[in-house]
Amino acid sequence: MTREEELEIKITQKIPLVNRSVKKIYAILTFEVGGISLLGLVIIVGAIAYSFQLFEQNLFQKLNYSPESKRVGPLHLKGDYVISLIPESSDGLKAGTLAANLVDGVMGTVAAPGSAQLDYLVDLGGLYEVHEIILYWGSYGADPNYIQKWILEGKDTTSADTPWREIESGGFPFSSRSVVKFNKIPLAQIRIRAEGSNYIGIYELSVIGKRVDN
Repeated sequence: MTREEELEIKITQKIPLVNRSVKKIYAILTFEVGGISLLGLVIIVGAIAYSFQLFEQNLFQKLNYSPESKRVGPLHLKGDYVISLIPESSDGLKAGTLAANLVDGVMGTVAAPGSAQLDYLVDLGGLYEVHEIILYWGSYGADPNYIQKWILEGKDTTSADTPWREIESGGFPFSSRSVVKFNKIPLAQIRIRAEGSNYIGIYELSVIGKRVDN
């Protein structure tokens, strides 16, 4: 018997084994659970995961980079009423991520001091009866690599001698925004502080209320 004939016999003997393996794999993939095959279930789960990823990316793009630059919040605060209590880095200044961006009403701009901490003081320009504050974190609040904890404080005067009182606080936001609702309280100044594991920022702070010192 020649070498070629021996090789042909060996290949012929292995074909049934290959066929059986293929049949087993096919049986596993076509096994139905609740009327849906395993293969179909894998395809459905993959499609859902991919759709969610696209939705998340689209959401972040709208929040962070939207060219539409939508206005938010009924109180149109002035940028010169906001200061960063953490020195803004030269990189932040070059990038234009200034404190004034926090209340410019534009979702496409970010206030970021170029640090793993942020601390902004917002003067409302008068005494307001406030019942809701919205913190727009964008991806800094949706990605656990950034915001780790935050605290929102306020006071009803501009006096430096008056202590800040906590309005709300939290850890990682798990969201691109935090909506803080409470009973109406008089506020003249608001302070937002946060810490993270990387450089962090905040896109917008929206205050809802009415002026009471006219």
